[in-house]
Amino acid sequence: MFYSSIRMKENYLRNSDILFINKRLAQNRFGKSLVLFLTISNTGKSNVVAICLVEGEDQKYFQKIVHQFSVWMHGVQPSVLIIERHLKLY
Repeated sequence: MFYSSIRMKENYLRNSDILFINKRLAQNRFGKSLVLFLTISNTGKSNVVAICLVEGEDQKYFQKIVHQFSVWMHGVQPSVLIIERHLKLY
């Protein structure tokens, strides 16, 4: 499941230099991991620009949410992408 509001999208398009992808919770009661997409504003504050629940923690699930994010943001790529170190992604 992928969620990003219009306001989140506007924040990303304004502050798309650096994008952090962070898996915050290992699993919830539904057995899914919560993944946050964050940027840093020009005032130094972090902004959540998308939230995802993923069924698994392997590469195909992360590729799927990154693709969904890219489509939602009209293909606007960050200058720097920082992904939480996650051994299953290597």
